[in-house]
Amino acid sequence: MPYYDESTRLLDLRVNSITTIQACVLLGGISTTEDNAITESVYYTVACRMATLLDIARKPVQDPLEREVNIRGMFPIRGVCSIC
Repeated sequence: MPYYDESTRLLDLRVNSITTIQACVLLGGISTTEDNAITESVYYTVACRMATLLDIARKPVQDPLEREVNIRGMFPIRGVCSIC
């Protein structure tokens, strides 16, 4: 699975970034399709917590593209945070 491989490559829990959050959301979705509820919950919880800590929806940015990436990164997180 190319998305799984790339997401695991990008996932670094020591780095608080939008990339790590996006990787967690992708891996959580993959875990859902594999019917692995515990792993799914871990990935989504990490994504929710990291997004909350970084406050990515209101984070100061350098350009409009970065702002848009941060906003769009919050959409799936808001959906899964209500589940977690």
